[in-house]
Amino acid sequence: MQKGFGSILGLCIMVVLLLLGTGLFLISQNEQRMANDFVAGMQAQNLAEAGVQDGLCFLKNNSDLFYRAQNGLLDNDSILKSRTDAFREGTYEVYMTNADNQLLVMSIGHVGKIKAQIVVYLQFKNDEFEIVRCE
Repeated sequence: MQKGFGSILGLCIMVVLLLLGTGLFLISQNEQRMANDFVAGMQAQNLAEAGVQDGLCFLKNNSDLFYRAQNGLLDNDSILKSRTDAFREGTYEVYMTNADNQLLVMSIGHVGKIKAQIVVYLQFKNDEFEIVRCE
């Protein structure tokens, strides 16, 4: 009789340990997924920032675009699209449009399903521009 009780007790302990192991495995998987999403979010944010910088550089070096932007002739133009970063982890898109006597530069960074967006408002002064605000 005690032999049977020992076997049942051993089986119960093994089931409890199996359930604990499975629970820890699932928690670990969830933590890994959250960490990956966090890293992708940071990469998307960095790509969006790079897109803004690339867009501003493109604006400075393209006299036709600068003229159209300075004179309010842009209408949601897609300036730079699907540029890939050095690690080939994601892309960014840059859009420029005139809004309320300012130039709105919007950059969207994409890494997998994760997106980050930055909007910069520029004010023109003579042949230069300055950043008014960022969102």
